[in-house]
Amino acid sequence: MSRNSSNQYSIYSEVNSADDESILKETYHYTLIVILLEYMAEPRFHVNSTGAPQPLRDEMNQKSKSGEFLLREQSSIGSYQNSSSAKDYLLVALTERLSLITRNQIKVTDPNFKRCLLKFYNDYFLDPNMKIKLKQTSNIEDIVAYFSQSANKELNKVLLDNFSLELYRQVASFLELLINCTPEKYMADFKPKLEAMKSTFEPNRYRPLTKRYSLDMNSNVPITAQRQPSWNLDDISHIGYFMKLFAMDKMKIQYDVNDILKHLSLSSYKNELLELRVKVKNSSFSLSVSDFPTEREYRNWQNYIFGETTQLIDKFSSEQISNINAPTPCIPSNRKAIISKLFELIIQSEYKNDEKVLALSKESTFFIFKCAKYWLSDFPSTIASLFFAAMNKVLFTNDMLNVEFVEKSIMMVSNLFLRSRETKELTTWNNYDRILWVKTLRVICSKTFKSISILLSKLFDPNLPSFSPYLSFYFTIKYTDRYTEDYLKSTSFEKKWAESLRNNINRACQTYYQSLVSTLPRDETLEIQHIQDIAEKIYKMIEKLQKKYPKPMFEDVNIAFVVADFLINAFLVDLETMLRFVKHYHKIASKSIAPVDGLECYKAIVDLREIYVQIKPNELFPINLESMFGQFLQALNDDIKKRIMHVVKSSIKAEKWVRMNDATYYSTSIVDIFRLVNEAVQIFTKFDWEDQYEIAYLTTNILSEFTEGLKYYCSKLQNLAENDLQMDVINLITVTPESTPLSSGIEKLDKKGKTWSFHQMKRALKSKPSIMVPAPYEYTVRTCVILNNLDAMLGMITRLDELVKPQELSKYLSEAKAKPNRSTENSNNINHIFTIRVLNTMEVHADTNDGFSNLRVTLNDSNRKSELGSTRIIEDSLNPIWDEEFELRISNKEKAYIDFLVWHHSDAKNTKMVELCAKGHVVLDPKRFSDNGLPSEMSIAMSPKGHLNIHVTLETEKMDPLFCIGNAYRTALRSKEKLLNMIVTKFSTVVAHIISKNTLKFVKAEKKNYVGKDAEEVVYDAIVPLFDYLNSNLSILASELPKELLFEVILKAWDVILLRADSMLLPSLSSISSSGLVNSARKSIWRNSISSNPTISGFGKPLTEEDISIVFKWLDALCIDFFHNEGAGPSIENLKNVKYTSMLNIPKFYGTSVPELKKLILQLEKSYDQYLDHIYNQDHATIQLIRTQTMGVSRHATIMGSSTKATREQLKDIIKEEEHDPLKISADKMDVILRILLAKGEFHFVYKNLERRKKLLKKMENKRMARNAAMGKKAIQ
Repeated sequence: MSRNSSNQYSIYSEVNSADDESILKETYHYTLIVILLEYMAEPRFHVNSTGAPQPLRDEMNQKSKSGEFLLREQSSIGSYQNSSSAKDYLLVALTERLSLITRNQIKVTDPNFKRCLLKFYNDYFLDPNMKIKLKQTSNIEDIVAYFSQSANKELNKVLLDNFSLELYRQVASFLELLINCTPEKYMADFKPKLEAMKSTFEPNRYRPLTKRYSLDMNSNVPITAQRQPSWNLDDISHIGYFMKLFAMDKMKIQYDVNDILKHLSLSSYKNELLELRVKVKNSSFSLSVSDFPTEREYRNWQNYIFGETTQLIDKFSSEQISNINAPTPCIPSNRKAIISKLFELIIQSEYKNDEKVLALSKESTFFIFKCAKYWLSDFPSTIASLFFAAMNKVLFTNDMLNVEFVEKSIMMVSNLFLRSRETKELTTWNNYDRILWVKTLRVICSKTFKSISILLSKLFDPNLPSFSPYLSFYFTIKYTDRYTEDYLKSTSFEKKWAESLRNNINRACQTYYQSLVSTLPRDETLEIQHIQDIAEKIYKMIEKLQKKYPKPMFEDVNIAFVVADFLINAFLVDLETMLRFVKHYHKIASKSIAPVDGLECYKAIVDLREIYVQIKPNELFPINLESMFGQFLQALNDDIKKRIMHVVKSSIKAEKWVRMNDATYYSTSIVDIFRLVNEAVQIFTKFDWEDQYEIAYLTTNILSEFTEGLKYYCSKLQNLAENDLQMDVINLITVTPESTPLSSGIEKLDKKGKTWSFHQMKRALKSKPSIMVPAPYEYTVRTCVILNNLDAMLGMITRLDELVKPQELSKYLSEAKAKPNRSTENSNNINHIFTIRVLNTMEVHADTNDGFSNLRVTLNDSNRKSELGSTRIIEDSLNPIWDEEFELRISNKEKAYIDFLVWHHSDAKNTKMVELCAKGHVVLDPKRFSDNGLPSEMSIAMSPKGHLNIHVTLETEKMDPLFCIGNAYRTALRSKEKLLNMIVTKFSTVVAHIISKNTLKFVKAEKKNYVGKDAEEVVYDAIVPLFDYLNSNLSILASELPKELLFEVILKAWDVILLRADSMLLPSLSSISSSGLVNSARKSIWRNSISSNPTISGFGKPLTEEDISIVFKWLDALCIDFFHNEGAGPSIENLKNVKYTSMLNIPKFYGTSVPELKKLILQLEKSYDQYLDHIYNQDHATIQLIRTQTMGVSRHATIMGSSTKATREQLKDIIKEEEHDPLKISADKMDVILRILLAKGEFHFVYKNLERRKKLLKKMENKRMARNAAMGKKAIQ
């Protein structure tokens, strides 16, 4: 291999770097010699036997490789046109004979003949395509020609002294084989013709000539002397093309011919050939085995050159013309350089500028093949590589390479010189030819990339240049064979060109960027939009290039990436200066840059930053855009915050309080408000601000301002609804069978299917007047629209939550707290939010005849000297339950001083007729409450007597999007719940009148007048007026509320009914604390036992089991027949809620004896203790109102508990799970049994049990406070 390496460059240098003038002269000289040799070998100067065939022409020797000469020589025989059937029979017989020879069933003694037959059988009988071609032949001569081609290829692999003679002998043998294969019935037609052809190829037909100018004296055959060569140019063949090729005049060439003839010797040429043949045979010629990939390939080349020299020796076997002392050599020493020059001259002469492919004339092919043959350079790979190199030098010289022309030229070279599949494979070539071929391809590849470089200068033209033809051509060349690919890699071809192409792209980018910057105004007309325009044009151009050229050319040359790198960096270098000039001109003109314009420009540059990050993922963006454009973001945030409250107020002012359309129940104001906030939070996302903390902080500011606007909106809506729902005069109408049949009040209203209608009515009462039926309350459209707005607001906040993703924003803010320069909130500006939940009063009532009062609680803020709020009026109550919430916000260092005033309205119809029953006071210090939003129970001592039970929760405002969303959601939810309570309050008076002990007395009295089913009907008829009243009211609401919201009203009404029934069925445990019952409880067991008819203040006498049964029949009818309404109303699951399920324990245990009930209580005490322990040992739980039987503020009512949809759903699941907790159910059952015992006069037992609870609660509370103190938590007061 060392020899190969040392000579790789020398070959290429010989062809391309020799002295051109000297080479041209030598080419002229040696080409002229070839013409003269051919002239001397012409048949007209040979001696010919009379009647004998003409000797084969030299052209036949040259053509013999393809076998074509066989057919040319047989022109005297003629073309025998046999019938297709005869020829087919012959082919079948020949196929069988060759098959037997292949399987050695027929012996062939001549090894060369056998080799030729096997080659012929393999080429034309085993190859399907060639077999078809063979069958399509129309004459026998074609079959002989095909055999000749195969024999020629096979004999070239063998060292032969006389190649032509051996080839003729093999053809003759094949003709003999055809004669033997001819079927008998065609023998008469075929045999004479085949015998004639065979005789033509007998070797003795071609005897060598003796002296060219004397007769063969030993011959007995008459001979005729031919004329001698004149050496006149007009008589010499091909001299005209030669003159054109070298641009010489006749006189000069004639002189040179005469001069060459003085030194031209055939014997000398023959000696040259003999010496070369010996060298070839001894492996000492130009190439050795090491220059070939395998020894087989070397032997093929060796046999070929040996055969060529033999043919030339045979051709010029006559003696020399004369004795010459200093003969001129006929084969040039630097033959490859000479033939390369000749090829260049031929290509220059033959090519016409407009031709799509090089078309060679007959004269040109003569010079190409004759000279190559005479100079022993016509081996396929040698002549192909030399001619291809010449084509490259002569034809592929334009600035823009015509790749289609080059492809066709390569194909032409292949078809002209590399005719077999084997010769086309570079793996079979010798090193010198292969290296020359590959280096030529490399030069062509370089020219390909030069063309690409030229196209790159047009990269920013309107019509983008196409590189695909050039790149496809390059990669086709590169991967044609492994040698070309390896050579390109070894020379770092792509790496070198990659750098060159990048430089070309950068130069084009520089010109393009200068054209962009040149459009900028240089005066006060310069605006920030001009900067944005340049950024957008750069982005669009990069996008356009990326779409046009999605893949890299090669290596890492991605056009879009290189362009992006240059243009973005160039733009960023100038950006700060351009922005400074914009601000300067605006300052002179006393103008300011609109925040949106500034941020739109920022967005355009952010798009460039995204591209920059993609192309350079490991590098930081050169400039801080957020610092440069931050002022615009802050200005936009300030503008939006100012607009929010303005939009809220203006939307209320413009509101008409009508639904938007038949499908949308809410009004326009809620749409306007949420459109603004949605656009406000989206606008920050739109700009893709990189500093996520800053976006989170500003978005939170927007949400905080939105929450304030929402609070204002809800407050205004509540005031409007309260005005609409002021207590109206309720005229209770006595219904008699004669005047107003109850059934007439139950008409099925149908307003587009949205009204409520009860259709399971019982018969009307047929008794004496006893039931008072009020007229339905006429709810205003505005009230319904307000409720719809509040309900829609919850869904819109949920969608806002999904849009804002507050968890992500909160995360960014939390991470920023650790950074001293990024405080998310100022501790001095933090506010606290107290929620005061007014539950009920104990022993607070007015001095009335029956002991019942119409009470209302007012909350006053002493600091601000203003009313915080007021509860609704609870009529005819002893210990009323309000369960209403009020919110108070105070500063960080402030305390709240709240006065509670309990008022009695002597006339519910006139709110001005009031008297003060009691008052109390409480100080709310944030330092004494935990700010987790969970309730702390407080009992306020009222003056002159009684207590007011409240829950207090504390939450600290946070600059947190979760807090803002939660605050907004809870505000809307509370407003909706409050309005729902106000709406169903209109039902409470009627519910209290119908579900009452008076009605029970009436029913039991009426039942005595009926028996069987009629008596049972009386029970249901008693509440038909309630059905009628509820149906009328719900029908009014159904026309303006969506179905889901109507169901919420129904469930609220159902809660009112359950609460009324519960208070009538059993006394509350809180009644044991009244002085009368406490004293009674302290009596001896004996004194209690002799009291046969105990009475509880505010409750009256206990009900009988029959009373209990009637009440639950009413509840069942209301639940199933009226509210569920065969599936048209709320589901049974929602109606049979926790309260209803707990009440079902009343009929279950009401008939149980007192001892048994006490025994059950003792059994349940253990599970109740576990229940309390479970509550107080939860980290997140606080005191729940076990003692008051009123649910405290659950976790889902806290601000953070309302912050996200997921959190709300999770807490609902937890609450639902807790409601079904066996310990909770057991505790509810225990409370019911204690109330039953209280109704049965067991005051002392109940009192002792409740006292036990107090002590246990106190003990657990102390443990909890100690645990919290140890953990550093605030104590809950």
